[in-house]
Amino acid sequence: MATPGRRYSFSAKAAALLIILNEVNPIVITGATEFSTDVLANLVFIKLVRWYRPATAGHLLSLTDGGGKLLLKDYCVTANKSKNTELNTKFRGIACDDLDSGEVHIYIR
Repeated sequence: MATPGRRYSFSAKAAALLIILNEVNPIVITGATEFSTDVLANLVFIKLVRWYRPATAGHLLSLTDGGGKLLLKDYCVTANKSKNTELNTKFRGIACDDLDSGEVHIYIR
């Protein structure tokens, strides 16, 4: 159920669905996709990316900036074990290129 005052973005391509809450901190990405989906277009300082409970070893998370430059590519090693990656850098835009399972929490400043 959508919460009033929050913006939800949906991307459906070939049975892929991402739910993106991009007006909160952290930005939350839920779902699974193999296609690039814009998360945020603005200049943003990313402090930390947390991949929360990826379901299966070997699953992939891939994030890029607005120009397609790779920001983060990570593989799940242990099922249901969350992973944190500190970036502490400014980027123009964020896109989720691949999310096989779990949630992604992007902490911004």
